[in-house]
Amino acid sequence: MLKVSVTFLAAVALIVGVAACGSTVVEQSSEVHLMDKVLQSKGAHAKSVDCPSDTDAKAGTTFSCTAELTTGQTVTMDAKVTSVDGDTVHMQATGLHVTKGG
Repeated sequence: MLKVSVTFLAAVALIVGVAACGSTVVEQSSEVHLMDKVLQSKGAHAKSVDCPSDTDAKAGTTFSCTAELTTGQTVTMDAKVTSVDGDTVHMQATGLHVTKGG
């Protein structure tokens, strides 16, 4: 079973996209990439990952992703956008917790 620390931190810099309405949003694949990095650091593997598709690429924006692990557990990762530098968004995972099966 996955044991996680709520204070676990991981950071990653990723490229932003532009939503149909013209606002700048974090690409969903970037959020999934962050979740994968966090899980890999814990020795866990996801069967599926669900992240929001409309996270604003603005410092201070928070979001959560949910993953179903190969063990059957479900985990949630809380994260925030720490800064934006041109087309690069810096994100940090601020927490990871088991929400089912833990």
